Amino acid sequence: MWLYADGDPFYSLSHCQANFTAFRAAGGRGTFTELGAPPNPFGGHGLVAYPDVWASSVDAYLKRRGLP
Repeated sequence: MWLYADGDPFYSLSHCQANFTAFRAAGGRGTFTELGAPPNPFGGHGLVAYPDVWASSVDAYLKRRGLP
């Protein structure tokens, strides 16, 4: 599962999507999920610190795979 949040000043959405496309082209499996920017000065770059932004997406991903 690849998570991307808007507003990342270091990695644009197009850059991250291109990386994911290359990953898939090389045989990788996964999903790319775009989220809204968390409320911090670094936008999406600080996503990991805001589980309220990404937790429901991760929960749904795990549930689709039969995991708790």
